[in-house]
Amino acid sequence: METKHCSRCDQDVPLRDFPRAKQSRDGYGWWCKACTRAYHAATKGMRGIPQTCRRCGQPFYARAAHVKKGYGNFCSRACFFQDRLAQTDARFWDQVEKSNDPEGCWLWQGSKTPDGYGAFRRKPYISAHRHAWEVTYGPIPQGMSVLHRCDVRACVQPEHLFLGTQKDNMRDAAQKGRTGNRYTMEYPDGRTVQAVPAHDNPPRQRFSGRNRFNRMTVEERFWEKVDRSGGPKACWPWVGGMTSGYGVLRVDGNPEAAHHFSYILHHGPYLSTLCVLHLCHNRACVNPRHLMLGTKGDNNLQTRESNRHRSLFSPEEILAIRQAEGTMSASKLAKTYKVTKTTILNIWAKRTHNHI
Repeated sequence: METKHCSRCDQDVPLRDFPRAKQSRDGYGWWCKACTRAYHAATKGMRGIPQTCRRCGQPFYARAAHVKKGYGNFCSRACFFQDRLAQTDARFWDQVEKSNDPEGCWLWQGSKTPDGYGAFRRKPYISAHRHAWEVTYGPIPQGMSVLHRCDVRACVQPEHLFLGTQKDNMRDAAQKGRTGNRYTMEYPDGRTVQAVPAHDNPPRQRFSGRNRFNRMTVEERFWEKVDRSGGPKACWPWVGGMTSGYGVLRVDGNPEAAHHFSYILHHGPYLSTLCVLHLCHNRACVNPRHLMLGTKGDNNLQTRESNRHRSLFSPEEILAIRQAEGTMSASKLAKTYKVTKTTILNIWAKRTHNHI
């Protein structure tokens, strides 16, 4: 006869004497029927297991499942999270070296970021000075930063911290010479401050390229990425970032096609309804002699004449692709016709070639 071990009476009991339980692996409960009846008889009229809150000391009744998981020792979720916060605070302040001077800095001794700020593990990680502010003054408003009056990044002294926006943070850094740039800050009250890099806090190396990038004009950045070694009549290929074979340049924070910018730079602005076409059929070319304006229809006609529009299928091919839906994947069809998977999906959904 098949038996099972009862976890309450610690005996091997026949399997037929166990109640059914869908959540268990074998389909039977952990306690036998006799132990289950005895437990219900002993706890009849009770709301659970009597417990004493570990946080506030008040008596309450807890569920057996909650006691087993470890948070049945608290009368409410508020007491549970307050206890966790108290343990977190104790762990936080254990890693802080407090100065004997009441106005001195409290230095963080735990792990730090490459910038020198303290990092505290608190699901998720948080800066040590931000956690010190939340513990002392409450939550940080959205969009606000915690700034240091003492300019010591590892300091978590609450009296040395104050709230401000990111603009206030950069203005304070420029005023005290903590930035890597040398420029003049103008304040609304008319004051001007010359920001000079501090010798004891040099700028990080990763900002050197960005500063050089900011000092260059858009035209200088454009010609820096153009290969004009072939001569004035040859193609001038774009050697910078590209998308679908076309060069991309960032202008005023927005991406702009390199051949569009080249046409505007040499011939001036044009209507938004027109397109910039390549006479050389080279997408990466930005030579203004190889560019011309045209409509969308002119662009499609030029594409057909140059045999560059492989997605223009014959009616027989369109019908064959639609008949293959459900029997062959879009990826295999795309490899067969040498097109992208999106082209096949658009044909199936009749977003393109819907006249067939």
